[in-house]
Amino acid sequence: MPVLSLYACLFVIVMALQCSAVSAVDGNVTLYRFWSTVENRNYSVNIYYPPGFSCSNWKYPIIYLLHGHSGDQTDWIDPLKGDVIPTANALFRSGAVQPAVLVIPGDQFSWWIDSLIYRQAQTAFFTELIPFVEQTVLAGRVFTNKQGRMIGGLSAGGYASIRFCMLHPEMWIAAAPLSPAIYSPLPTTGSSALGAQSPYRGYDNLFNASFWQALNWPSYIDEYVARGYANLIPMYLNSGDYDRFRIAFHVTDFFNQLWNRQANITKLVVQLRIVSGDHDWPVWRSTIGEAMAFMLHYASQPQVLGSPTLGDGPGCIAPLVSSSSSTGSDTPPNCANAASVNPSIFSVLSATVLALFGYAQ
Repeated sequence: MPVLSLYACLFVIVMALQCSAVSAVDGNVTLYRFWSTVENRNYSVNIYYPPGFSCSNWKYPIIYLLHGHSGDQTDWIDPLKGDVIPTANALFRSGAVQPAVLVIPGDQFSWWIDSLIYRQAQTAFFTELIPFVEQTVLAGRVFTNKQGRMIGGLSAGGYASIRFCMLHPEMWIAAAPLSPAIYSPLPTTGSSALGAQSPYRGYDNLFNASFWQALNWPSYIDEYVARGYANLIPMYLNSGDYDRFRIAFHVTDFFNQLWNRQANITKLVVQLRIVSGDHDWPVWRSTIGEAMAFMLHYASQPQVLGSPTLGDGPGCIAPLVSSSSSTGSDTPPNCANAASVNPSIFSVLSATVLALFGYAQ
């Protein structure tokens, strides 16, 4: 009898999933955790699913959004900080750009580097986080190549976005470093890079200037540009005009150095915005929508997988697809007028299995 009850419960759950109008994950985030052997800790990542994700059979572009020095995986979704969920929902529902999945990982105090005495955040990002997200949680539902993958971040996360693009231009189609903390030659007084929890401390527990300079953009720019235009990444750069760490000057220098090294400047698609504000959330919250739209302009459009759609439902937003898409149709699947949804059972059950094994929270 208990076994029959269990099967009955599972049947009810599956039927409820099949008949629900719109999945709860659409237009919202789900928190996942996995064990990082590189960093020897539980690694947390929030994943935002765009409107229409569950009622479509589409492969989506993916954006990685990185936090700053003292931040974590909650910063970008906190209503008092990044508040990116309503921004993304409004952007994608407007039809101005195609929808995308947002990946918001947490690696506090790391600056996303492999530290001399602290965590190996860069290695964990590339060898553990990306495979976990793209091959486990979102397997088959997101692009896993350069044409569909973007990266952005604020402050230390913006610094990391630039580094990751220069180190691996084959992986990213566009980037949005916001107020990137790319101090050159050395960090400004008051920067967390000089603080007690800085990952740039050496074995003597003091700030290591040579280590900072070895990891900063001037060490990579010549090799990066020498790879040729095909590997140069469109970037949306910005800073507040009265940024307390004078990042407006540092990011302008970076922009100028790219400009000076590019033989055919008409092909270098890098935009610099100096906006009103300090080194704070009002700047990043007010510009992340424009930054995402900039990046998605260069990304692959969502592609249909197999049948045109797995189901329709009220509120579902179809991806923007040009008439030359692989569907052979001028009209993408439209989920707006149907009465029910048949969401991807594979996506739902994979999320359930991950939850049972402690990956999802």
